[in-house]
Amino acid sequence: MNLRRILSPIQGVVVDLYKSRGDLVKQEKIMKLAKLNPLHVETVLPESYFGRVRTGQAYTVSLPLLGASYKAKVSRVDRVIDPASGTFRVRLLLPNPKLEIPSGLRCAVEF
Repeated sequence: MNLRRILSPIQGVVVDLYKSRGDLVKQEKIMKLAKLNPLHVETVLPESYFGRVRTGQAYTVSLPLLGASYKAKVSRVDRVIDPASGTFRVRLLLPNPKLEIPSGLRCAVEF
């Protein structure tokens, strides 16, 4: 019987734990998980790049803390330009199969 066993639907790490061992759990959250493969690289570009960056394109992501560079593919390009800043958002997916890149690092993307 698996009444006391919890399996995650993703491969990741526990970020927050909301319940302790022995606590009664009904429909509440018990933990927050972070998926580390692939990593999401979120960036903001000036409107002059709008239309030049497309889903599926690959760009180099540099991680100064690790002293390494990796290839990442564009997974999403916002279709709306923010009029106040003249920018739009782009998301890239950075493969991390060995989980060697920690989440939350500052990076630079070469467009």
